[in-house]
Formats: sequence, C-alpha cells, structure tokens
Amino acid sequence: GSFYRIAERQMKYCDKMVDAAMDVIMCDEDPIFVILVYNPWGGLRYAFLNMISANEAAARLGEPLPYDIEAARKRVIDRLPQMIDKTIEKLSKFRHPDGSFSYCQKYSAHHTQGTLVSLGVEEGDVNGTAIAMNTMSGTVFEVLGISRVPLYGKEDFATLLDIMQSAAPPKKQPFPKECEHILNRK
Repeated sequence: GSFYRIAERQMKYCDKMVDAAMDVIMCDEDPIFVILVYNPWGGLRYAFLNMISANEAAARLGEPLPYDIEAARKRVIDRLPQMIDKTIEKLSKFRHPDGSFSYCQKYSAHHTQGTLVSLGVEEGDVNGTAIAMNTMSGTVFEVLGISRVPLYGKEDFATLLDIMQSAAPPKKQPFPKECEHILNRK
C-alpha cells in the first residue's frame, strides 16, 4: 500500500482488501510476532488511503468515484467490536506484567536492524511496545476516519516523570548463562 501511494499508482480491489483484512483480523491463527497482529490493520489503513486517493483522482477527472468509502467504513464499524476483542486477545500474548509488550511471544527480539538490542529473555521491548500501543491504536483510529487523536497529554507526561523520579532503581539481573552465545555473535 505504501509503495503504491509513493509511486502515485492506484491499487485495485481495495474494497475486497477491506473484507479480506477484516477476515484476517478475526482469524484464530496464533501470531508469532506482534507485527502479525498489526499487519491486517495496516492493510485496512492502506486500503482506505488508496480508496480515498482513487476517488480524489476520479473526481479531478470528472469520472465516477470507483469506491463507496462510507459503505466500506460501515462494514468495518459493523464488525469493529469483534475485531477489537480479537486484536486484544492476540496482543495479550505479547504483554508482560509491567505493561510492556515484546515483539515475539514471551520474549524480546534479540536484534533489530542488525543490532543486538536485548538478551531475548522474557521481557518487553521498544519495538513490541510501540507496535502494540501507539502504532496499533493510531492505525485503528485512522481506519475509522479519525485522525490526530492525542494518546498522551501533558498530565500523562507529568505522571510519567513522577513515576520515574520516585521509582527505586531496577534490580539488575545477572546475565543469563543460556544467553551468553548472543554476545559472541558477529
């Protein structure tokens, strides 16, 4: 979807993409990575962005609009409660007791973009948390035609600072022997 938009090309069958993405969101497949929970929502987002783009292009040319965006959005809204429940169910497999999320179920990803970023132990990581919280919620809002919903305000930032300043230093865990092979990778 992103490539088509950058290349200024119209994707075909966006209305069918909406239905297919909703079916994937509702499927019972067990996601291995948190991005697999997000991807169908991202597909919905690009389907709508491309429908909007196609309609704008047709309007500029005085042609009939190829997509009924409101009908497609209504189909999403009709299934939204179930899709949100299913998404939460799938995301819960990546959630840790401290509220963070990991990229993989139960453990964090070892590497990102070729760089060692964790020990791969049972903990959250920045990629999993960002995808599960910010990226997911922003995309759901965008699919619904709602943009720029502030997820955090000044009060939230002040609360975060208070928590960080008053928290005891984290207890450092010894480096797990079963993870020593990670340090020796090149």
